[in-house]
Amino acid sequence: MQKSEKGRMAVMAGALTSQGGVDGKIKLGVVGYTSEWAQFQLFEALFHIPEIREKYEIAWISGGEQNAGEARQRIWREVGEKAGDFGSTVATPLEWRAKNVRQETKNLMTLDEMLEKGKVAYVPMNRNWNELPESAYDSVDAVAIFTNNPTHHFYIADAVAHGKHVLCEKPLAPVFDNVGSPTMHAVRSLEDTAKEAERRNLIVMDAEHYSQKIATLTFFGHLPELSEKYGKITSVFGVINEIDNPEKGRTRKALSRENQTGALADTGIHILGIVAAIGGELGEVDKEADSLAMKQLAPYDVDTYVSFNGRLKPICGKESWISDGATIDFSVGKFIDRYSPEDSVKGGGGKAEEKYLSFRFTDDKGEHVYASLDFKAGEVTLQGVNIPKRWLEGKGHFHSLEYANILTEFYGCISSAKSGGVSLGLNQPRTSIRNSIAALKGVHSIYQLARAGQSSQLQDCNQFQNSSQIQVHKQMQENGIAAGKGGIAVPGVAATG
Repeated sequence: MQKSEKGRMAVMAGALTSQGGVDGKIKLGVVGYTSEWAQFQLFEALFHIPEIREKYEIAWISGGEQNAGEARQRIWREVGEKAGDFGSTVATPLEWRAKNVRQETKNLMTLDEMLEKGKVAYVPMNRNWNELPESAYDSVDAVAIFTNNPTHHFYIADAVAHGKHVLCEKPLAPVFDNVGSPTMHAVRSLEDTAKEAERRNLIVMDAEHYSQKIATLTFFGHLPELSEKYGKITSVFGVINEIDNPEKGRTRKALSRENQTGALADTGIHILGIVAAIGGELGEVDKEADSLAMKQLAPYDVDTYVSFNGRLKPICGKESWISDGATIDFSVGKFIDRYSPEDSVKGGGGKAEEKYLSFRFTDDKGEHVYASLDFKAGEVTLQGVNIPKRWLEGKGHFHSLEYANILTEFYGCISSAKSGGVSLGLNQPRTSIRNSIAALKGVHSIYQLARAGQSSQLQDCNQFQNSSQIQVHKQMQENGIAAGKGGIAVPGVAATG
């Protein structure tokens, strides 16, 4: 395990300094240029970060408009809408959104200039919104997909069929249909695509960005030594509670049955994605032992808050730091400030955003050590009964813009695949299509549990209590350790975050 992870880190480090490891720049086609995430993250990295500009060149962008002129008109309509968005969020608790809008607008204007000067071509999508013209693939090495969630797996399959590497925004496939019924149809299709990608030696990478945050990459880098010293991971505990504007049109469209996406599929996938990246997946869901609570903020027709507790297992045939039967306890919530105090959402809803993930390692003697990832601070702390709290090094080694890290790993994986890395098993990204499938299966299982009646009434989260959750917190208390927001803290010592 240690050799494999160190080898992966070496490959990624090589990508950071490579000046053409894949015969020059990767020519990239971007499907879905109107995605705010593409505007905020992808284009920011491609346009403004030197080490990424050295590795990539945008060959074309694609959207629903019929030609480049219409695309430019769409861009300027977007700029106008963002001006209104900026005015309504600046100097408010949603100031972060104003910052995002400024960055999105800047990148849209750069994109418009590139279209005007012919530096980037425009490719219209087909009317079925699931594939591109055959000729589009002739000019690219890879495709980045930012379309509506239900179409992701179609575009992935189309690109792989044409022999192209793929970077796709999460989730790679929906796990419930447009009436809210859990389904594995798209995930099974994704499994077929994974086999074809492996046959063709192609990289399909999930752009799930929490796996590329500074705290997570720091944790990944230290994981081999932590496991060797303190044993396997026996418990995972996480909270991602977000503040957002529920009245925003784009948000309503994104979180909807029409888009086949709720809070679990949109945000819970981050936690399950990180677990998959270290070799774990959700075990068989047990209605008697597992706990689930869901909330649905009106007028949304999907889950906007989820709290779940269950058990994990190692992914079959994959190296894993996860102990079989390890507990997982997490909550994810949108619009967390809109819940009333009596809702008692886990993580302290109604106050502020909280974004952290903790791992408990257990050695052969049964002693525990906790590694806590504070996503907002970009820090990882380590602490145990006989281990004073300390911070793990790594913050200065990664970029604060997640897509800079994503594109660096994507480049390194393609470079490794082309130079024989496949024989070493080092060319697959942590958020590979296989790991993404494992995470999606977990999301599907939780929705099935809700469908079975465990949470069909969107029960009050006060009901969310489970023996495994209680045991984790009880063990921490017995060891004199308290769970702090974003960190693990000994009484009398401030927690991170």
